[in-house]
Amino acid sequence: MRYLTLKQMKALAHKVKFRFSKSKGQSFLYDPQLLDKICRTANLSKNSFVLEIGSGMGNLSLLLSQYAAKVVGVEVDEKLCKVLDEVLWNQPNFFLIEGDILKVDLSFLEREKKKYEVKVVANLPYRIATEIILYLLEKGQGLIDELYLMLQKEVAERIASPPRRKTRGALSVIVQYYADVQILFDVPPRVFYPQPKVTSSFLKLLPYKSPREKWKVEDEDLFFRIVKEGFKRKRKTLLNNLKGLFDEEAIKEALKELSLPETVRAEELSLEEWAILSNKLKRGGEENERPQV
Repeated sequence: MRYLTLKQMKALAHKVKFRFSKSKGQSFLYDPQLLDKICRTANLSKNSFVLEIGSGMGNLSLLLSQYAAKVVGVEVDEKLCKVLDEVLWNQPNFFLIEGDILKVDLSFLEREKKKYEVKVVANLPYRIATEIILYLLEKGQGLIDELYLMLQKEVAERIASPPRRKTRGALSVIVQYYADVQILFDVPPRVFYPQPKVTSSFLKLLPYKSPREKWKVEDEDLFFRIVKEGFKRKRKTLLNNLKGLFDEEAIKEALKELSLPETVRAEELSLEEWAILSNKLKRGGEENERPQV
């Protein structure tokens, strides 16, 4: 079996009494050309290990297991796991983890990385896509070579957004701190079952071997706090947003050293400027004692 047809998918869903949940973002790919395109775009070979998140009904899983040396799928829905057992029973290089990816210990990738190039290829559940991406980038740092992800176009544009765009936010800066980001192509709703109401995008993330090597952030926890606080109220200036963390004069001095005006807003800063600002505030700013939310 190379592909599941739409008729077969409906029959399997009926067999296990599975009901699609729009709130969970359960829309599954079934278009053969797109499935092939995803595998080709990810440059899979018999030297590739693939971690697939949200294996769903197994259509992408089938193709991945034919292109790659080994595939581990993660699926949290018990009924979908029954479908996957039936669809992939004769694929000896496919292994299923029944559980929540956010609770999966990724240290097992260390063993796979000794033998393969490790890639993540996934049609992510849109409801928790950003949580999954951040989890993979943080916990999979140094273990994952490339990520190829299908997600809502609006979220993809936020992740890939350059400075001085309305779409830029804390998510943009944090993801770009970990990885180079590229939107590869858009995907219409008609290739999914059931059809979502939004257009999707296929995104490539190429993690840096070490974010510190590239951006020289001295305190990552502080860096992330500054970024999140900086974007907390997008209509306010960066200076006003950071007053809850640092003395106002320390912020003004740091902005001056970066040749940034006191009226600058968070979306105007480049990743390098965020890193430099964080380092300067760490060294020269005095954090308030008020508790952080």
